[in-house]
Amino acid sequence: MHSKQILQGEELESNVLDPIIATTFSQIMKDNPCDLQTGPARRKDVSLQRRHLKLLDHKPEWQSLYKALSKSINKMYNEDN
Repeated sequence: MHSKQILQGEELESNVLDPIIATTFSQIMKDNPCDLQTGPARRKDVSLQRRHLKLLDHKPEWQSLYKALSKSINKMYNEDN
């Protein structure tokens, strides 16, 4: 499944992600992507991660992916802290 299918499943236009994709790529081209990483895994915001996982209750495969990515991000940014 790719983003277009996901958006269609949620009855959203396929171009709804265009602004965030353009901004993200623009920032990546100017700066080190590792310096730009944000979000609950980077901040160790376990409470928000739990809420995100709850929103994915109907998609256990997405929960697994979310957990794996969060674990990787947390490990990368928080081992040295």
